[in-house]
Parts: sequence; structure tokens; C-alpha cells
Amino acid sequence: HEGPNTFLGTFVDQFPNMLLVAGPQSGSAAINFPRSIELSVDWNSRFLAHVKQHGYRGFEVTPDAVRRWADHVEKVYSGLLMRKAKSWFTGYNSNVEGRDHDKPRYLQYNGGQPKFREFLEACEHAEYDGIEFF
Repeated sequence: HEGPNTFLGTFVDQFPNMLLVAGPQSGSAAINFPRSIELSVDWNSRFLAHVKQHGYRGFEVTPDAVRRWADHVEKVYSGLLMRKAKSWFTGYNSNVEGRDHDKPRYLQYNGGQPKFREFLEACEHAEYDGIEFF
């Protein structure tokens, strides 16, 4: 997938100990933005409490989790006309010299906030499957 790619719009491969709030491939741009930020901050806070509670020094997303999430985000786009739009929703930036405009980049989760929340909760209930702790 053309980047950026994340896991749950929160974690980025090869950037340990970094959390995004309303990052690329999150549900933020497709829903009410203040509510999405609240969802993200609440989830990130619980995640960091988990890290502290278990005495971990750090965390990093697995490349497999990033790939699976990018595949899912792209699949959701497949049913939308938006996937053909030349806009920031597909990473089309006419002002970026040398950018290949024929390769879409799937930058938001279009499944809606209830479904996005389900993915966040499922990750949390699965002891943060897809995240390695150290």
C-alpha cells in the first residue's frame, strides 16, 4: 500500500512509543471530528495506563497489524465512489512535484464511528493484539 499506513490510525510501523490522535486511517475525518478526538484520546489513555500498569518500557506495532489494517481500510474504500476522487481523501496532491497521481492512498477509515470503536475495543479486549511490548 502506498503510505502512510497505520494500525487503527494510532500506531505507525517503525515508530516505537508513538501514538497518534486522529491520525491517518482513523475514523476522524469521516465522522464528527471532536467526537473522534475524544474517542482517540480516551482509548490512548487506557492504552498508556495498560503500559504503565504492566511496567513496560515501550511498545511497537507489528508490521503484520499495519498491513492488515491497511488492507481493511482499502477494502472499505472499494465500495465508495470516493476512491476515484482526486482529493486529499485519496492522497492526491497536485501541488507535490513528482507525486504519482495514479496511485491512491487510503487516508481515512470510512466504516463509521461505531465500527471504528468496535475495532479499538476489540484490540483492547484482545490484550492489544498487534502491539509488542518491551
